Amino acid sequence: MQVATNTESSKNVGNAILYETVLTIMDIHSESGLRVLAINILGRFLLNPDKNIRYVALNTLLRTVSVDISAVQRHRTTVVDCLKDPDISIKKRAIELCFALINATNIRSMSKEILIFMETAEPEFKSICSSNMYIATERYSPDRRWHFDTMVKVMKAAGNNVPEDVVSSMIQLISEHSELQAYASYHLYLAALEDVCSTQPLLQVACWTIGEFSDLLISYQDPDEVGQCKVTEQNIVLILQQILLSSLSTLTTKEYALTAITKVTTRIPDVQKEIANLLRSFTCNMSLELQQRSLEYSHLIDLHHLRNALLERMPIITGKSLHAAAAPIQNGDVVGNESDLYDEREEASAATNAVDVQPKKTVDLLGLLDDSPPDPVTSETMPSKPSSQHPADVHQDLLGLFGFSEGACLSQCPAHKRCCLHSKSAARHRFETYLTVSFSKQE
Repeated sequence: MQVATNTESSKNVGNAILYETVLTIMDIHSESGLRVLAINILGRFLLNPDKNIRYVALNTLLRTVSVDISAVQRHRTTVVDCLKDPDISIKKRAIELCFALINATNIRSMSKEILIFMETAEPEFKSICSSNMYIATERYSPDRRWHFDTMVKVMKAAGNNVPEDVVSSMIQLISEHSELQAYASYHLYLAALEDVCSTQPLLQVACWTIGEFSDLLISYQDPDEVGQCKVTEQNIVLILQQILLSSLSTLTTKEYALTAITKVTTRIPDVQKEIANLLRSFTCNMSLELQQRSLEYSHLIDLHHLRNALLERMPIITGKSLHAAAAPIQNGDVVGNESDLYDEREEASAATNAVDVQPKKTVDLLGLLDDSPPDPVTSETMPSKPSSQHPADVHQDLLGLFGFSEGACLSQCPAHKRCCLHSKSAARHRFETYLTVSFSKQE
């Protein structure tokens, strides 16, 4: 205690002594008062003009979050200010610490700070923030609508740097919650209308949602929303057509849009003719994938007895995706569904035992060419006592090495080829006679 309070922090020597004091307090699992003192020392390090000291402080705070998160929360404002540091290594540690400090109480304020940071962040930070923001909002969001709205803002801020797992997780979120489907389809339609081509991952989520729930989009009404616009059938076809015809749309986005506009034919039958003409225009596209899809979809929409069943709404998408990473942490350990982990271990153990029990029936041909030691001899693999063979039967063993078994060949060969086998049998018979005579002479 006296070392921590009396050491001068204006020089590097004093800072080194304070840092070692902090590590000692954390390693001996001391009382809470000493831990708070150590974390306050790290908080003063964050205000130091030396970048190295700030980096060390952030790195150490990140390791102490699992020990005493409430004491670290007091320095949250200082940690957020480190996001503005021009040093990329400090920003990296600061953003990791920010996500570690997010909880149900500060999720709204921290989300605003991270969104501000994402506006000017480097592409690598946008990708990391997109994934971590989904995990944080999934775990701590006050309601599903706030979760969805925040992630739409995150995807807009991240642009094309959103990972694929976030796209699939957003689709899963909308699929799982029926109360969110009409709301999501309307707001994703507005997001696509606002910026058609610059944010491809967001457009992919929008295309999937509009294709699945276009009927809900047309009938959507929310009295709480001000300035709500009415979406018509032509509006839906027009926005998907713009995405398909845009030269800035990626191949993956066009694939989403092509499937979505095909599904619209079963939700809104009045626009089927217009959609059929649009699909036919892609049958000569430079992309082979788009060609194939447009041809298949063009033929499918004409099959009235199959179209509704094949293009019906997808079942609820269930999966772990980012859920496993969002498991709560207590005392440095991830708390998850232990029964699921146990079942996975049981399945892996059963698969391993099945492989071990299976008898070894293959021959190690490569072992004939190297100097590896032979397999241990067991009662199953031990060769039986060689029996005396007539010279005339030796040729059967020689031919057997190459699989020239006449009965097997005739039984497995088609009838129109058996004549060739009979002609070969005559030649082989002459070879057998030659072998018999040769062995007789040797005897």
